[in-house]
Amino acid sequence: MDTTKPHRISVKNLIDICLKQGDLSSGYVSRSRALDGIREHTRQQGMRPDNYQKEVPVSITIEKPFITLEIFGRIDGVLESDKETMIEEIKTCLVPAGEKAQNPSPMHLAQLKCYGHMLVQQKDLDSVILQLTYVRIGSQTTAEVKKTTLPKNWPCFSIILRADILKHLKISRLGKRCGTVLLIT
Repeated sequence: MDTTKPHRISVKNLIDICLKQGDLSSGYVSRSRALDGIREHTRQQGMRPDNYQKEVPVSITIEKPFITLEIFGRIDGVLESDKETMIEEIKTCLVPAGEKAQNPSPMHLAQLKCYGHMLVQQKDLDSVILQLTYVRIGSQTTAEVKKTTLPKNWPCFSIILRADILKHLKISRLGKRCGTVLLIT
């Protein structure tokens, strides 16, 4: 097997695999619900200041002796000033946005932290402010999860590859050197 070729996985897929929780729902989202989400997402981005950068691509490469993993994604929004950089992840919901903000999804928080870590590394920043914004579809009401600061030295991708990640990447065998966990603290 050629281990020099990087194996690519999106932040969302990586989070889905690593933080998978028992759920009886299929995860299916109707086409109209998906379109409503896209419209609301675009509307929220359009309400931001002129210096708000939309859909900012980020990636990070993790090299281990037996595998190279490229993790990639797209930050919903980045707002930079002379003093600080803030990233925003926008999530639409059907329940009141305030309820979601009081009890945010661990998957949404992990995705935001991964994006923050990736941007800090890419731009060599000292820290980044994380903002998770929930928007209720239909009412267009929003609520933000309390902003947090992610420092440069935060260990986001402490990776020891798990079997389910390898299966997703279609890697059948890497020997005994891999095995357990991706830590997203």
